[in-house]
Amino acid sequence: MNAIAVTAPSRLHFSLIDLNGEIKRIDGGFGVSLQNPNFKILVERAEQTKISGTKDTKTCEEILKTTYMIKKKYDIKNNYKIYLKSEIPRHSGFGSTTQLNLAIASAMLKLEEIFISPYEIAMTVKRGGTSGIGVKAFESGGFIVDIGHKFGKGNEKDSFVPSSVSDAKPAKILFRQDFPDDWIFVCAIQKNKEIYAESEVEIFKKYCPINRRDVEKLCHLLLMKILPAVIEKDIENFGGGLKEVQNLGFKKIEVEISGLKNFIDELGKISYGAGLSSFGPYVYALTKGKKHAEEVINYLNENEIKNFMCVPDNKGAYFEYLKI
Repeated sequence: MNAIAVTAPSRLHFSLIDLNGEIKRIDGGFGVSLQNPNFKILVERAEQTKISGTKDTKTCEEILKTTYMIKKKYDIKNNYKIYLKSEIPRHSGFGSTTQLNLAIASAMLKLEEIFISPYEIAMTVKRGGTSGIGVKAFESGGFIVDIGHKFGKGNEKDSFVPSSVSDAKPAKILFRQDFPDDWIFVCAIQKNKEIYAESEVEIFKKYCPINRRDVEKLCHLLLMKILPAVIEKDIENFGGGLKEVQNLGFKKIEVEISGLKNFIDELGKISYGAGLSSFGPYVYALTKGKKHAEEVINYLNENEIKNFMCVPDNKGAYFEYLKI
């Protein structure tokens, strides 16, 4: 076999947990894997490296950076044709960079019969330095909580920074649970305000550390409302928990900066709960069943707001070996 087709899920990141750090641990987060949007990528051995199927120069640069790091780390001499059949929107709250890096690197390594975990690959391509949600979503899908990083001088992290500039290892996983497949998210974009790279770094510098009381409230909410709701398939408490999250800690800051609080509140009235994934700009609304999802979609369409339906993913990335 000289080619691999890989399908990589996206994810919603509901919130970071602790950007206070007083108990010498920061980050931590929780989120859910989605079947769509996704990356569908064909990776084929070739005489020269060639990228096609995307018009985004930043995506091409990211792919070239990933192939270079993997070839150098594992002393790979082959080149590859890389064709993108579908893409996750960049800097939109779906974790596109992590999924792209892991999809390309994993396909290359499988073609070379080098079998290592997504966690190890993430360390090589320097992803997951703030959150481990994307790495675990790639590996197995589901609803995920990670434990963050040790904090302070001499530890994994000694400052508050996003994944894009962090050298920390991907956060390890505390909890993973299949997500109810009839809990459907409708994702919508009202204002296209992308926050990443330098602007993201500046926000961390300006607002961290956040108030410890907010961290304590968020931990209480996660442990005693959101997690039990996933296990017991209680959509009302799960959605209610997500609503409360929007007004706590670093998520409150992200929502305020996005300028989307009113939009989130509007969607919350016609769904079980609405919120901002990462820094957005996409907002999610939680619905139960396709009929409810379509009702929210109709509301958004009537207001000429771009949207699409997102189904949960409980499997992670899928690989298919091909002979071309």
